[in-house]
Amino acid sequence: MFGQDLKLLVPAALNHTYLNTGTLGPTPTTAFAAAAAQELEWEEVGPGHVPFYLGARDEMRKFASRLEQNFTGGTVTMTENNSAGILRVLWGTDFKAGDEVITSDQEHGAVLYALSSVAVSG
Repeated sequence: MFGQDLKLLVPAALNHTYLNTGTLGPTPTTAFAAAAAQELEWEEVGPGHVPFYLGARDEMRKFASRLEQNFTGGTVTMTENNSAGILRVLWGTDFKAGDEVITSDQEHGAVLYALSSVAVSG
């Protein structure tokens, strides 16, 4: 699947361009369907059902492994949340004095805090 194809999964993106902050943007239809199915399953087994969480973790590991096999040259990492993922990417980037990161006044706080942790003073 290519970038243009991904737009087909986000109906709102067919007529608009989204520069999403990660909080309030449109969700791809496949992600929404998967989340809804997981929510229903979770409701059926009840909160705190450890086998449900272990099964979900194992399925994510299988999915990550398939991604790594099909998109060579990269590594898939599961993190606790988006903030942890952003930190890992930024901490793994070799920033040097004079490098610039461009964001907007609408940037999510997690990105701004993460960027402040890698700021290099000149």
